[in-house]
Amino acid sequence: MSNRFTNTDKWSDNWFLNLSAKSKALFEFLRDNCNLAGFWERHDKSIEVLVNVKANEINALFTELEKSVAQKNDVIFVKNFIKHQKNLPLSINNNSHITIIKLLLERENDFSEYYKSSVGLSVGELRGLQGAYKGLTSPTGIGIGKGKGKGKGKGKGKGKNVESEKNIEKEIELLKTELLKKTGFEKAWGEWEQHRKENRHTLKPTTIKKQFEFLLKQPDPVAVINYSLEKGWQGLFQLQNERKTVITPTDDEKLLIIEFLTLKNIPADNCKEYYQEKSGATVVYAKKIIAKCVTIDAAVSKLRNLALLFDSQGFVDWNLKAVYNRILEGR
Repeated sequence: MSNRFTNTDKWSDNWFLNLSAKSKALFEFLRDNCNLAGFWERHDKSIEVLVNVKANEINALFTELEKSVAQKNDVIFVKNFIKHQKNLPLSINNNSHITIIKLLLERENDFSEYYKSSVGLSVGELRGLQGAYKGLTSPTGIGIGKGKGKGKGKGKGKGKNVESEKNIEKEIELLKTELLKKTGFEKAWGEWEQHRKENRHTLKPTTIKKQFEFLLKQPDPVAVINYSLEKGWQGLFQLQNERKTVITPTDDEKLLIIEFLTLKNIPADNCKEYYQEKSGATVVYAKKIIAKCVTIDAAVSKLRNLALLFDSQGFVDWNLKAVYNRILEGR
């Protein structure tokens, strides 16, 4: 059971104060057990057990509660429940309110006479809100819902925004024109669309636009599509060999890396031997970073990250600049 608001002012309200103790208990029971719209299907056994009253007392208790509780066909309606739960005014932009409107209209034949005073809306106005939610009207598009409301609701229906769709279609055409300049793209894209369709993931305009934008940034968009098709993927991804450029460092670069590490005073403890033709503290500093690397290429990759970090901090030593500028070129 969810948490609910309670109106503490009732303890100074003459009507509530004049109720018998059992009627007060029944009222609290109804408030805690009714649905979002204030309805509860009467079940006398529950009242007997949970409110601790006798069966022959129940009707008299409901008579005491007539000012705030209505009942018809064994359904109870707590008249001001929606108000006391801070749910007024009702709005189609609130999911709980949409449920409340639905529940009220389901019981309109029995309780509609109380709606105007309880929620401030007539049945016709409630239908109008429901119709607006289902898309009968839309200030920014064309409603496509199945609502049949006859009220005066002016809600924001979830209709299609025709103008926006036209803009996306134009953008897609422009992007596609550029991609069609790539040899084999038309065939590859056709296979990609078919692949998505077969897997029940038909491409929507917004997705097509995003994928076209991504493909235009790739050196070989056809290869990207074909690779995803081979893997059976539902998305397009940058090719692995495009993600990471591995550069074999030159002897000069190795020396610069060592100098870089030396100037930053990176500690080196318990490192295994490396660069056996070198000796001294500079080599030890280099060992700390590359000790766990299988190849010098892996070490360079780690050092690139360090270089980026120091560059972002504004380190301007000329020799270090030479190191990370060179590393950045191969990133």
